[in-house]
Amino acid sequence: MSGKLFFIGTGLGELSDLSLKSLRILKNCDIIYVDAYTNFFNISIPEELSTLDLKVVSRKELEDKALQILEEARTKRIAILVPGDPFLATTHVTLRMEATKLGIQHEILHNASIFSAAPSVTGLSAYRFGKVATIPFPENRSTYPYDVCLQNIQIDAHTLFLLDIDVKNDRFLSVVEGLEQLLTIEKEKSKGVVSSQAIFIGLAKIGTAEAFIKVGTVDDFLQEQESWQEKGAPQTIIRCANHLHFAEKDALKILWNFNGV
Repeated sequence: MSGKLFFIGTGLGELSDLSLKSLRILKNCDIIYVDAYTNFFNISIPEELSTLDLKVVSRKELEDKALQILEEARTKRIAILVPGDPFLATTHVTLRMEATKLGIQHEILHNASIFSAAPSVTGLSAYRFGKVATIPFPENRSTYPYDVCLQNIQIDAHTLFLLDIDVKNDRFLSVVEGLEQLLTIEKEKSKGVVSSQAIFIGLAKIGTAEAFIKVGTVDDFLQEQESWQEKGAPQTIIRCANHLHFAEKDALKILWNFNGV
């Protein structure tokens, strides 16, 4: 019997965001693994999946089981559920490449990710985003995210900052903590990434009922440390390009009541 490996994106919020096609495939799978480390998301089981046996796995478990999963996929239908879109985490890319090398049939089912949702929900043009960077926890502070943003500013592009998470220890970097890191580096480099005129957008739990978005300058955010921690994970920052298109200006005014443009 010929098996198959399915990489299935769960979207931004919870398992109920799975597509109908994904649900149909899952009901015919022999084994279903759920990635519980790539991002914070609600893994409560919707009614449509209540009869299925979902195996929640950590990064180490998934990596340790890689060869086993590939062997299983030779004769069984195996699914791996991944928050967001399947291949934004390198573990899954590696597994896909190994499956390809071994001639194991596999299929990808895409879903929404923060890369598409952030420009979409804020009203900014997706065409105007530059390179993406992750701001790490303070103990791993790096100037790299700042430098990426500076490169984007030089081509008049928006910057999407992902913020570090540690699902195992229920820890995440908040929007304010991320901005504080950028501000510290700004004081060292003085290149204008964090200026009094720069427009930032803070996003929390996009794709869920608790989604929250705020537009403002860095000073508008800095007094809100506790409130951003309470909003929960994951969180994201956008540093807008210095020059906004008139349609983007209108979006920030109408959608988010921001008049500083």
